[in-house]
Amino acid sequence: MSLVINFEFPKFKETYLHRVGRAGRYGRKGVGINLVSTAEAANLVEVEKYYSTKIEEMPTDLAEVEKDLN
Repeated sequence: MSLVINFEFPKFKETYLHRVGRAGRYGRKGVGINLVSTAEAANLVEVEKYYSTKIEEMPTDLAEVEKDLN
């Protein structure tokens, strides 16, 4: 699977990793898209801190995302 879309951002950091970990398995690249409400923003920050990562805002040019997958 090359794309995972979270229509609701997970409440638990372990759930986030489980979901987005499905994208890009077996040495392939993958993309996770998160639709995050204002109420879920704290969960996103918690995931970033826990996994020492930065979840970037989706680029306006989705063709760039497609290029990265190929």
